[in-house]
Amino acid sequence: MNLRQKLLSGAVLLGVSSLLSRLLGLLRDRIFATTFGAVGGGIHDLDTYYAAFRLPDTLFQLLLYGAISAAFVPIFTSYIKKNQSEEGWRFANNSLNILTTLLIIVSIIALIFAPWIVKIFVPGFSGEKLALTTTVTRIMLISPLFFGLSSVFQSIQNSLNRYFYMALAPIMYNISIIVATLAGAKEYGVYAVAIGVVAGAFLHAAVQFPEILKLGFHWRPTFNFKAPDIKEMVRLLIPRVAGLSVFQVNLVINTLIGSLLASGSITILNYAINLNSLPMGIVGVSISIVAFGVFAELVAGEEHEKFFHILKENFYKVVYLIVPATVAMIILRHEIVGLILKTGKFTSHDVALTAETLGILSIGLLAQSLIPLFARAFYAYKNTRTPLYIAIFGTILNVALSIALTQVWHFGVYGLAISTAIAGTAHWIMLQTTILKHLPHQGDKFIDIGKIVKIIISAALMGVVVYFTKDAALHFIGNGIIGLSASLAIACAVGLIVYFGAIKILRYRSENRI
Repeated sequence: MNLRQKLLSGAVLLGVSSLLSRLLGLLRDRIFATTFGAVGGGIHDLDTYYAAFRLPDTLFQLLLYGAISAAFVPIFTSYIKKNQSEEGWRFANNSLNILTTLLIIVSIIALIFAPWIVKIFVPGFSGEKLALTTTVTRIMLISPLFFGLSSVFQSIQNSLNRYFYMALAPIMYNISIIVATLAGAKEYGVYAVAIGVVAGAFLHAAVQFPEILKLGFHWRPTFNFKAPDIKEMVRLLIPRVAGLSVFQVNLVINTLIGSLLASGSITILNYAINLNSLPMGIVGVSISIVAFGVFAELVAGEEHEKFFHILKENFYKVVYLIVPATVAMIILRHEIVGLILKTGKFTSHDVALTAETLGILSIGLLAQSLIPLFARAFYAYKNTRTPLYIAIFGTILNVALSIALTQVWHFGVYGLAISTAIAGTAHWIMLQTTILKHLPHQGDKFIDIGKIVKIIISAALMGVVVYFTKDAALHFIGNGIIGLSASLAIACAVGLIVYFGAIKILRYRSENRI
């Protein structure tokens, strides 16, 4: 299989998986909205769940998500590329054992000190609400251990260009949360959701284990902290963890500020982020994960010219798909939120707040979709420091804007969305500019204004057609759930035809130099 086939097949598989997983996530959010609404009480206060989720998610993001793969994949791929499979599997075994031990220690410490840590995360909570958040946090602190195993499993598959079970894992995770919520949320509230998170984390790792064994992994009780490859991984890992720590500061600040705003602000922001991340996950994250495995392989083989062209091709893939998605998301924001969330205790007022928050976040959708691609380009060259420095700048900007827009100018939850969009855009621009200056092979110009203009014109034309098609469909069909579903389907179908038709008429050419 050549590089183009690897990129295409892997991206399509992960894209389909991401779509299914995100759709399940939307179903999960609809079930949440039906069961809890945006403003609940007692064990049915969803703000407590999202706040409780922050600590275990912070541990997951800091120690696992992106961090392990950034350090693991280049080293493991180098072993495979040099036909040193035995050394590669020894490295994988050692990494898994050390990481698992570390996670057990950190989780126990976090569990013991949870009451004090949670109070820092949500200073606006007190009494029963704070106690509930602490208890739910302790339940979900089990999940990082399973995600730790999963992160190593995924890194191995990423290095070997295997994606099926990687793709299946998040689907199992969301199914678990949905089943737990349906089975127990009415009686046990957020406790049932927390149990679903833990069970989902277990399934996330378990579903991948047979494939890891098939690829050649055999567990051994090795704990060699002084191995040269472990030392190199730690060297790469520290800046990456620091970068994720900086990113988590932003999420913690958002949660902290959200706890000081109107009740339900944390929930509304999370709903909007989940909806906004749908196209980002399907396109941006899927493309970047597959590209990373190829990036690492090319760097190990010192094929820098191919690296440049693959980076360029994937950049245009993301832009080509995300720009029209952004336009559609902004125009259809009220219909999307209404269809998915307006049910049960989720009121029209909640829909309006969530839709406007989503519209603001969507302005930064392209940036958020490109950040993973350019960050992984750095990681392939074993450079985790530069993305750290850029992340620090982006987070400082985000925190400053969040405080100013909510505490000085009182934009409420909209202020958090505005700061996220602006800071994300600045983050992307700095990443892209810096990596292009430091690539061993510079090649021809990276940005083709003509191509970008063709995409923008096509997306703008699509946006006009979608707007009027949506209104016309709603007028004739109605605003009920059937009417919303049909109007969205019609508007999206017509929009896709217009966009791809305009692209063809304008003779847009994709990047094909691999």
